[in-house]
Amino acid sequence: MFKNTKAFSSFSVNDIAKTKQFYGETLGLNITEDKGLLTIQLEGGGRILVYLKKDHLPASFTILNFSVSDIKKTLKDLVAKGISFERYANTDQLGISHNEGSLIAWFKDPSGNFLSVVEDVRIEDKVALVKGKVEVTKLISSGRENIFTAWIRPDLLEKWYYPEGMKLVVETLEYRVGGKFRYKNFGNEGEFISTGTFKEIIPNEKLEYFVKVNGPGDIALYDTILRVEFRSLNNGTEINVTQTGFTEQNGINSCKRGWTESLENLSKLFSSMRGQLGVTI
Repeated sequence: MFKNTKAFSSFSVNDIAKTKQFYGETLGLNITEDKGLLTIQLEGGGRILVYLKKDHLPASFTILNFSVSDIKKTLKDLVAKGISFERYANTDQLGISHNEGSLIAWFKDPSGNFLSVVEDVRIEDKVALVKGKVEVTKLISSGRENIFTAWIRPDLLEKWYYPEGMKLVVETLEYRVGGKFRYKNFGNEGEFISTGTFKEIIPNEKLEYFVKVNGPGDIALYDTILRVEFRSLNNGTEINVTQTGFTEQNGINSCKRGWTESLENLSKLFSSMRGQLGVTI
């Protein structure tokens, strides 16, 4: 049924047997089991690891995007197999949403993880999609030096540099061009390790890094370039975060959410510690 699939590299579930039946029998994917760990083999050669987690919570991102040539026919076939599609304000009566020229519909697996069906777009549109970037801007009511400091001091980073449901441990941070860093985010969705190198540093103005992220099971998720720019305004500091080099839409979606929530944490940090932060590194 599904000739092309864009997927997150691994995800958790709360019932291995139901998961195996759903992805194997209902969706018709090639799935194997070894010592309680499921492997979904995709047609393009990729694979997804599925693991049991006692305190599983559904992933906050879409774990699988199935690309199809006729979304209406696909939905009809899946509904006949007992699958229900999500309804939102912008979906039609079938559950289909128009999203930047493509058609998309969402449904859930037995553990509550989100999946989607997307009607194929033109090849040139696909290239533009996978080579996309994340860009998030946030205005924070504090001086530029203080904001910059919160990005390079481990004790401050650990107070805000994580999305909802996660926490951060800064294992290494060498503040210099060519210096390395290693951050560990952990929470309900597992453990994510960010490693990289400082590419450019302009104090109080700009940080640029090479960033590699590995997900649960040490599976490589993406290699990107992250640029953070700081601009002084009358009412605070504008932060512009740009991350490029993604090869999957899932990475773009989850990263955008992560930055939005992390920068909100940073704003709350300065609201709670107003006047307490120094700029001495």
